[in-house]
Amino acid sequence: MPPILVAMVSNPVLFEMFDLSSIATIVSGSAPLDKSLADRVHALQPKWRILGAYGMEPQAACPFCSTPFAALHYAERGSLLT
Repeated sequence: MPPILVAMVSNPVLFEMFDLSSIATIVSGSAPLDKSLADRVHALQPKWRILGAYGMEPQAACPFCSTPFAALHYAERGSLLT
């Protein structure tokens, strides 16, 4: 699971300690994003758009990205960006 998202939902006080009001989209790329974690993030920040991404580190941009939260297929690699 993506470690930063896990840390944030495990410590909800982090949402109060920092001004996160400018965040509109979260792109998770360190590991496949599972449904339970995405649901927990969405419950704490319902306005955030959550995307799952996957790519090899040497590449400048992630070549695979999932669709927005409403159509997210959890724990998958997404589709190839063209």
